[in-house]
Amino acid sequence: MKSTYLKAPFQFEQRDIPVPEVGADEVLIKVKACGFCGHEMIQAKYAATEWTPFGHEFSGIVEKIGENVQNVSVG
Repeated sequence: MKSTYLKAPFQFEQRDIPVPEVGADEVLIKVKACGFCGHEMIQAKYAATEWTPFGHEFSGIVEKIGENVQNVSVG
């Protein structure tokens, strides 16, 4: 899967990383859109000293659910 990483100031890198395994209490979401918030602008300007994943304001479709998940379903 694609993932964007950030290191300040405004250095971005897109990486191909493995799709993570879904834990018993987790869901896997296929991201359709991702934005960023004010906190991430602070990281982008000066706070991210090492490469870190960027973007956590996202929406998408549930692809897999863990065995203990009961409040959402695939799709």
